[in-house]
Amino acid sequence: SSLRSIITSETKSLSSRIGEMFNNLFGYNSPLTKFSFAFNQVTQAFSKVGNVFNNAIDFEARMTDVFKTVNIDDLSEDQAEQFMQNFGDTISELATSRSSSVSGLSDSMSELFNIAIQAGSAGIKKENLAEFVNTIGELVIASDLSADQGTSEIASLATILQTEEYDRLGSTIVGLGNEYNATESKIVSFAQRLAGVSSGTNISTQDVLALSTAMASVGLESEGGGTAMSQ
Repeated sequence: SSLRSIITSETKSLSSRIGEMFNNLFGYNSPLTKFSFAFNQVTQAFSKVGNVFNNAIDFEARMTDVFKTVNIDDLSEDQAEQFMQNFGDTISELATSRSSSVSGLSDSMSELFNIAIQAGSAGIKKENLAEFVNTIGELVIASDLSADQGTSEIASLATILQTEEYDRLGSTIVGLGNEYNATESKIVSFAQRLAGVSSGTNISTQDVLALSTAMASVGLESEGGGTAMSQ
């Protein structure tokens, strides 16, 4: 059909562009990090550490909730305790540090813990949990994605595509949302569905994101578009 031809043509150019993004839009210079860091510089002046989990008992309870969702069976008791301590320190740093790109989140400590709990339940490995939480926090600030959608759909997408490069994936999604007539939430929804129906076909992350952006750009809806294009 003509619509399929348009999407196919757009996908080819997008696939090449995403290849560039995967190589260049990573780290501090990525649109995801730059946007969220800039946003944080404005909002952190109005936030106070005293507003986030003053009560140490609440903090400990949320830490326990996180580690109910991740597999720490391979750790000794001492190792598990140290891992929990390190993760708690990381969350505290992300939520309160002036240099953190996600401390501008509303009720940042609580939000980050909620992301961590959902991520652990979605199968994110304990060693990748901190990076994943930071990436989703940045996406919430820099895009129209909610924490719930970002966590569930990106965790699913990354699992299907067998990638653990969460920061690079998030940066690329924001870059595509900035450059093309497609919101990040629609790109992610399409990508998650396309990756699911294309599982086992060796389709690359680059191609999934290219096709998802092309479909979102022409106004298709992910509920039907993903299935139609996989046929």
